[in-house]
Amino acid sequence: MTMLPAPMSTPASDLKKMPMMFIDIVALQNSETWALADGWEAKACLNLWMRAWHQVPAGSLPNNEKVLEAFAAVPDCKAVRAVALRGFVLCSDGRLYHPTICARVVAAMGKSEKAAKSANHRWENEKQDHANALPRRRRKISRNRKETDSSKTTLAVIEGGGRKSGWPDDFEKQFWDRYPRKVAKDAAMRMLRRVERSCSVGWAEFVAGLDRYIEYATMRGDPQFVKHPSTWLNAGCWADELQTGRPMPTSGPPTGSRGSGPGGKTSFGDIARMSLAQMGADR
Repeated sequence: MTMLPAPMSTPASDLKKMPMMFIDIVALQNSETWALADGWEAKACLNLWMRAWHQVPAGSLPNNEKVLEAFAAVPDCKAVRAVALRGFVLCSDGRLYHPTICARVVAAMGKSEKAAKSANHRWENEKQDHANALPRRRRKISRNRKETDSSKTTLAVIEGGGRKSGWPDDFEKQFWDRYPRKVAKDAAMRMLRRVERSCSVGWAEFVAGLDRYIEYATMRGDPQFVKHPSTWLNAGCWADELQTGRPMPTSGPPTGSRGSGPGGKTSFGDIARMSLAQMGADR
């Protein structure tokens, strides 16, 4: 009884993911099979070789006439069978193996395993790089969180700054009740809230400046010269150094008298005389 040879490629050899089959053109053209193949025989040869490349095990064909006819894809498979199956050997697992194709399979499997190892090695390196990058990223996130927390703290101080400087809860009412000229309240309240949030002045200092201005405006006497509250707030007038404690010189003649100008209006001479008189009073 003739012993059949062992399979020429391993049962696990699978090249279905490799769409290309490498052919030694010189060896093929110099082979007896290619010399004998003619027309349909050459087509059947190529079809069976390509089918064997993507079989499992790779490099083999099933020993079944109907399957072989379908794989050969020629009108009369029986007529071309001898040439088309030239070089294939029946092995102990019951499949037909081609030694030349199996040699290409072994080489391709080696390249595939090498490529797989290279891909795995590259993947391990990428994972290690990613793992090393995580602490740096976490440190960066932690630093960003600290900066964000610091910004939130600063914002909280700014938003509540007035309250920390002694501003009462009813500061809007107190300011509006004190200020001598009550116009454009909405604009004034917006400016007042902005001053309170800015933490630029304490409540005691703010009220002292407001009282100085009220005294100054009272001395001037004419309400039309009192600033709008929003203007006073926007300009930071609570910090103005105003002279208070004595009456301001008026721009007109004494009450009950007429100026020396046309129609009884005050002239430059009247103003000069009043200034000299005030200077004499100061002495």
